Amino acid sequence: MKQWIIICIFFPVSIKICGQSTVTFFRLLPPDCTPDLNAKEKNALLRKGTYTIPGGDSIETIQYTIDTTESKNYLRYEYGFTTGQRGFVVFELRKLLRKNGEPLLIFSRYGGAAAAYDQHELRLFSYKSGKLAEINNNLLPKEIDIRDFLKTGTPDSIKNKIESYVNITYDLYPNVKNAVSMRLFQQVFLNDYENYLVGTELLFTWDGNTFSRKIISDLE
Repeated sequence: MKQWIIICIFFPVSIKICGQSTVTFFRLLPPDCTPDLNAKEKNALLRKGTYTIPGGDSIETIQYTIDTTESKNYLRYEYGFTTGQRGFVVFELRKLLRKNGEPLLIFSRYGGAAAAYDQHELRLFSYKSGKLAEINNNLLPKEIDIRDFLKTGTPDSIKNKIESYVNITYDLYPNVKNAVSMRLFQQVFLNDYENYLVGTELLFTWDGNTFSRKIISDLE
């Protein structure tokens, strides 16, 4: 009977945690994950879908946009300019579940200019007692060596050339269940250099404890 009572108490709590959307966790992110936004401004962004940072002018005005419609386990928000500058920052937040039912939160930031952007950071958080706590990231690489996308034996001269032509960033919501990926985007057409690629996406699939990795090719 005692064991049954414990199960009954634990089960609703687990359901509540598992059912929480990334909107809940977005509100709990540390300030450096939402630059220039306080709690009130986060809520305004969620409510309207856009939020313009006060104090802008005709020379420089910064605006946030957010999309929460893809999935309750994923959201994406962007930081850019309404005054013509080409710089941007993309933030992504993804919820996966551990085997014990606890959420694992993945936060990604990348940005730059339209033809020259890169991964800025990747962070992991746990959720307990209504708060997010950053945890050591020993599950996912923060950066990927370009050689992970290249055929074995690719000369250094070719590697360096390809590296100067591509951007590599995380995509926290690929078209695969329980996975995130690192994607290679071509700034310019690689032409003959493309023959040295084994794929353009490195997929990390989550089993509740660890990620397994696999290179995905769309070059055929």
